[in-house]
Amino acid sequence: MRTPQRRVYVTRAMNRQWVKLIALLALTLFSSTGYTEETYLQINGLSVHSKPGNNGFNPGLGLERAISENWNIAGGWYYNSDYRGSAYAYARYSYYRKDGWDLGIGAG
Repeated sequence: MRTPQRRVYVTRAMNRQWVKLIALLALTLFSSTGYTEETYLQINGLSVHSKPGNNGFNPGLGLERAISENWNIAGGWYYNSDYRGSAYAYARYSYYRKDGWDLGIGAG
């Protein structure tokens, strides 16, 4: 009897996460600055765990957008290691870029 209730709970939680994700992606895509923006597709897929029982297949999608020369914002959704959906958002500041390398700090 608990299985149907759990499925409903996961479905409702995932719906809330999808709404947050869509709102974040809309803000990310339609934000406009004087900087020439670049948008990147993030593809989530796999993880490796030290203890058995965790999910190693973590599919998901996200978007990252450059909003200035040094600042990027991102958001997305993936199926996490605890077999649940997770939404994420972060901002990143890059203070060193050279030859394809990008060093910075992020929070989210």
